[in-house]
Amino acid sequence: MMRCLNGFARGLGLDEATTRGIVEKIAADMPDQPDEERFAEALRRMIVPSAKPYKLSETFVPGST
Repeated sequence: MMRCLNGFARGLGLDEATTRGIVEKIAADMPDQPDEERFAEALRRMIVPSAKPYKLSETFVPGST
């Protein structure tokens, strides 16, 4: 699973240690789940740490220029 997720994680800006930690945690938390479920959960967990905080002034306001 790690090899499959590595490219996705790099695209999100996550380092290998973070990715490995997520994969190991999922393996421990979901040992009886099918690979597809664990893979989907890994993708979800990778998106959270990759999210960048934004300033309120950077949000889009419809109708403003």
